[in-house]
Amino acid sequence: MLRLALAGHSGFGILEMELERGGTSFTVDTLELLAEQFVDDEFLLLLGADSLADLPTWKDPQRICELAVLSVVRRLGCEPVDLDVLAEIVTAEQLQQIRMSQVEMPGMELSSTRIRERVRDSKSIRFRTPRAVEMYIETAGLYREA
Repeated sequence: MLRLALAGHSGFGILEMELERGGTSFTVDTLELLAEQFVDDEFLLLLGADSLADLPTWKDPQRICELAVLSVVRRLGCEPVDLDVLAEIVTAEQLQQIRMSQVEMPGMELSSTRIRERVRDSKSIRFRTPRAVEMYIETAGLYREA
């Protein structure tokens, strides 16, 4: 689906390292591989504000914050991001970088969870995903089961 969604957008690429690695995929492992492969690059990890609360329970969250600057995405109109959950795992300098890297999304009710729910409920996902992805989901019968 990612290939379908990115077709015609030459500014994007797909790395298949997680598929090739197989097994359970952890963010920290992927960031380690990226850091080895792209030694001179800096990484931003886009993370939804809703996922931020769970970050301390992820595998090696402190290392994740060393390998990438968190860029927390908050939906327009939602509560400000509570960065206190990071107090035990980041330095004051890292916390300042995270504060400066926050992103506020426009007010759009679009999420992968909502798309799957709409498909399951036999509602249209037109204009919520690229047409090629919409057709693939329909043809493959994805997300029909609860």
